[in-house]
Amino acid sequence: MKRAKKQSSRILLTAIVIGLTAALTLGGCRSKDSVPTEQELTAKIAEKQEQKREQKINSARQELDRYFESVAASVKKLGEKRAAFFEAFTGLSEQKLTKRQARTQVATAIADYEKTLGELKTLQLPAYKEVQSFHQEIHRTMGAYVPLMKKAEQGLRQKDAETLKEVEKQMAILDDQVKKTLEKSSKLQVKVNTGQ
Repeated sequence: MKRAKKQSSRILLTAIVIGLTAALTLGGCRSKDSVPTEQELTAKIAEKQEQKREQKINSARQELDRYFESVAASVKKLGEKRAAFFEAFTGLSEQKLTKRQARTQVATAIADYEKTLGELKTLQLPAYKEVQSFHQEIHRTMGAYVPLMKKAEQGLRQKDAETLKEVEKQMAILDDQVKKTLEKSSKLQVKVNTGQ
């Protein structure tokens, strides 16, 4: 009887070993060769880390591209508002507008410019010091037009040609500053995109 129990336990043990071997074979684990080595595991981990790093870089680039596109659109819109401001003066000097129409158009252009400037200020900024510094600079530079526009509006109301000439000179200087700031934008975008 003891012998029969031993034999049945051996048969059971053999069946378990055969079952495990079959399961491991079907599962793809056939021998020691199929178990990844430490070097292979390290390589796979490094590859996954590199993929994550590339995804992070691409995400950051996309965020920066969206930001710079938004800034460019805002600056273009501000330029259009400034052009409407100047059209009022041109219309007045060419006698296409009355003084009242010109004043109304100037006031509207200034209000629209300030609104657009506010939109520029509230753009979502990427978390980079250089970009944030640039954003403050572009907002400050574009905002410098507002006091000049208001001074021109006052000169228009008071019919003060000297004030208008002075504003025109100051705006020309400011235009140069804006160009330099926008050049920084291009350089900054290239710098960020090349990862420097």
